[in-house]
Amino acid sequence: MAAIQGPLTLSLHCSELVANVIRDERIWRKATTKGARQCRRILWLLPLEVLSISLLLAAKPLLHWMLGLAISLAGSSKGRILNFAGALLIFSLTCTIVALRRLKGPQPAAYGHVQTLANLIDEWSPTMWWGHKDDGFQHRHAGTCDYPLPDVEMDMLYA
Repeated sequence: MAAIQGPLTLSLHCSELVANVIRDERIWRKATTKGARQCRRILWLLPLEVLSISLLLAAKPLLHWMLGLAISLAGSSKGRILNFAGALLIFSLTCTIVALRRLKGPQPAAYGHVQTLANLIDEWSPTMWWGHKDDGFQHRHAGTCDYPLPDVEMDMLYA
């Protein structure tokens, strides 16, 4: 039982890491849209806004419960093992599709890497705006500022 439950638990934790990185990347990109506003959210409601995290919250206990039904001390049932394998296959395919989907927008992908985020932020302030900075640079420059910036021009090259 432990030889099966250990890898299941590890894979579910890894899929949770992927879901959390995708959630953070969506929030990072949503902060730069025109309709973005400063908002204070209730943190425990945040996972319900992202479909991949909601599915993960439901799948983790469900898959462990299905494994417990499939392999018990009283003996295992082929039907329950097939049900567990099918649910695990559906979960794995869903996680793979979600992880391979590319997010669109003008920002470089940081995927939670703190050093990359620090490199992308020019000016630190309580409220930051992302956009085109026209500070007299020879090359176009996108970055952050403490006041609203014009949108990044998607058909132009930036340094």
